[in-house]
Amino acid sequence: MPESGALDAPPKPDPNQPRASVQREYFNDGVQLKLERHVLVIPGGGIVPNGREAAWYSDGVQEYERFFENDQPAGVWKAWYRTGAPRSEVQVGSTGTGTTTWWYENGVISSKGQTVGGLKQGPWVHRYENGQRSAEGEYSRGKRQGAWQLWEESGKPKASGKYENGVRVGRWELWTESGESVSRGSDDPPN
Repeated sequence: MPESGALDAPPKPDPNQPRASVQREYFNDGVQLKLERHVLVIPGGGIVPNGREAAWYSDGVQEYERFFENDQPAGVWKAWYRTGAPRSEVQVGSTGTGTTTWWYENGVISSKGQTVGGLKQGPWVHRYENGQRSAEGEYSRGKRQGAWQLWEESGKPKASGKYENGVRVGRWELWTESGESVSRGSDDPPN
């Protein structure tokens, strides 16, 4: 029986079970953190990402943050430009459903829409760096599907038509630089 006030020794870890660990990498100066990842160390020497992983640029600005559950992507993954401006925010994982956003370095959203299981799904809007829409339509399992509209960087219409499984189909309405509308089939030879 332990003496009064004595603490029992903590249980020894089971060497046959995975154990949690944190790996860190530093830049050449040995001070500035470059990468930190949470892992499971598997008996026999294997290492599996499990938890948060983050990286930094050499000046200390965070480059990205992402998460894993037993080697599988999970949660919201974020990335930043060297300036600290947001670069992307993506819902990942086999059951990950959510809004995905990509930005230009100037802060303008370059594309935004829904993802399901890591694939684009539903309505999406793509933009030029000046903020003007470049394309708008729907995705199904990561491929363009249904009606789409495309614009020039100036905002003038460029084309509209339909996609099936990521391939242009049927007649497309195209606009010339002067604003003239031209109808053309997806199988028409180019002029």
